[in-house]
Amino acid sequence: MADLPQTDAARKFSRARLALLAAIPLTVVALLAAGVTDYVSLETLNAHRVELLAFVAAHRALAALAFAGVYFGGVALGIPAWGLLTVAGGFLFGPLLGSAIVVVSASAGGLVLFLVARYALADVLRAKTALLLKKLEAGFNEDAFSYLLALRLVPMLPFFLTTLASAFLGVRTRTFVAATVLGVIPVTAVYATLGAGLGDALEASVHDPLAAAREPTVIAGLLGLAVLALLPVAYKRLRRR
Repeated sequence: MADLPQTDAARKFSRARLALLAAIPLTVVALLAAGVTDYVSLETLNAHRVELLAFVAAHRALAALAFAGVYFGGVALGIPAWGLLTVAGGFLFGPLLGSAIVVVSASAGGLVLFLVARYALADVLRAKTALLLKKLEAGFNEDAFSYLLALRLVPMLPFFLTTLASAFLGVRTRTFVAATVLGVIPVTAVYATLGAGLGDALEASVHDPLAAAREPTVIAGLLGLAVLALLPVAYKRLRRR
C-alpha cells in the first residue's frame, strides 16, 4: 500500500507528459495552418507600418509587452523562422529597446523549450533527432559552453534545434542560459539595427529615394550582416586550428 501514492504520481506525470506531447505539436500545426508565419514578413510590416507605429507611439509599454509575449511564445513552441520578428522589433521599438525585448524573450522562450524537452519530451524527441545529436555530441562533450555559444553566434542550425540538442546532450541549465544570452545579443543587435534602418529608409524614401542608402542605421545593419556572414568562415578556421 505504501507504493500506491508513488504509482498515482507516476500515472499523473505520464498523463501530463502525453498531454504536453500532444498539445505542443497540435498548437504549432494549428498556428502554421492559420498562416501565422505569413504575418512575419517584411511585406506585412511595410503594409501596416503606419498603424503599428501609431499604436506603439500611443501605447509603448503595452506594445512592448505584447511583442515580448508573442516572441516568447513562438520561441517556446519552436515555430520556424520566428527569429525574423527581430527585424520587426528594431523597426517598431528602435535598435536598443528592440534588442532588449528580443534578447529577454528569446532567452526565456528558449529556456522553456529546453526544460520541456529535457524533462517532459526527451524520450520521444531524442529518437527523432538521433542523427543530429550524433553530429553535435563531440562538440558539446568537449566544451558545452563554447560550443553552444558558437552555434548561437553562427546560426548553422535553427534556434529550436540547437535548443533541443542542448537539452538531450545534458547541457547544464545555467550553461545553456549563459551561452544563449551571450550568443543571442550580437545577432539580435544586428537584425534589430537592420529593422530600425528599414524604418528610417522607408521614411527617407518618401522625400528622397536615394537618402535611404545614407541612413546610419541602414549602413550599420548592412555592415553587421556582412560580419555575421563572415563568422562561419572564421569559426571553421578556428576549429581547424
